[in-house]
Amino acid sequence: MSTRLFLNLSNHPVSGWSEEQVAAARTLDLGEPTDLDGDMPTVDPEADTAEVVAMAEEIAERAVAQGAAGALVTAEYTLTLSLVAALQRREVRCFAATTRREVVEQTMPDGGDRKEECLSLRQVAGVRSYRGRRDAMTWFYRCETKGIQHWILDSNRLRDLAGGSALVETLMREAEQGVSAAGGTVIYAAAGGLLATFPERAMLEAFASEWPMYVAYHAPGLQVVHAWVEGEAAKDPVNELFTRLLPSRRARRGRPHCDRACKRSPGLR
Repeated sequence: MSTRLFLNLSNHPVSGWSEEQVAAARTLDLGEPTDLDGDMPTVDPEADTAEVVAMAEEIAERAVAQGAAGALVTAEYTLTLSLVAALQRREVRCFAATTRREVVEQTMPDGGDRKEECLSLRQVAGVRSYRGRRDAMTWFYRCETKGIQHWILDSNRLRDLAGGSALVETLMREAEQGVSAAGGTVIYAAAGGLLATFPERAMLEAFASEWPMYVAYHAPGLQVVHAWVEGEAAKDPVNELFTRLLPSRRARRGRPHCDRACKRSPGLR
C-alpha cells in the first residue's frame, strides 16, 4: 500500500512552514506534509480559463500519483479554484492556511513610527477545509443529436444507415472524452444523447461552445440541441434539462451553431 501524504500545493516549501502549521497539518491525520514532486507551475496572465483548468487537472493527476490523501492548496486564485475542484473529484481533501494579521510598530532613529504587517499561522487551527465535494456547486448538462433518421434518409443515404449509426456512436465517444478533458463527469452517453456534470460553469461552457461546431464539421446537417442547469437551482435538475430541451426537439431542423466564440475544448480534435 502506498504511503498517504498531505501534499503542499503552493509556492512555499514545507521547509519554510512554521512549527504550528506543520503540527496543524499532522493533526488532520492525512499523512506527512510533503512538497509536490516537481515545481508548481506559474500561471501566465494571458492564460484563458480552459488552459488553467487543464493545468489544474495535470497537477491533480500528479498529486494523486504521489499518494495525496489531503492537500494544502494555495496558488494563483483561478488555479486554486480549479485545482480544488479537480482534487475533490478524486476524493482528495483540500485545505487552505488560516492566518491572523499582526501589526508591529517600530520607532525609527529619526523618531518617526513605522508599522509593519506580518502574517502568522494559528496554532492547531492552522488549516481550514474547503467545502466538500458533496456541497460544491454542480452544473448538469444534456445534449442530444436531433433527427438522426431524417439526417440519413433525407439525402438518400439508406445504404449508409449502419455507417451513420457508427458515426453517431463515434461522436458520443468523442463527447465523453471532451467532457472529461474539460473537467466534467459523464453520467451516460448513448443513442446520440449525453448527460454530464461539471463543477464549474466555465468548464461546462468551454465544452458546450465547441461541441455543436465539432458535430457540424464531422456530420454536416446533423443537429445538436443542448441545455444546462445549476444543480442547486432546480429541484430535479435532470428532469429540468429534459423540459428545457422539449422546444428544441420540436423545432424545425436547422444547422448547428454556437452563439458565442470560445477556445477549442482540449478534448475535441
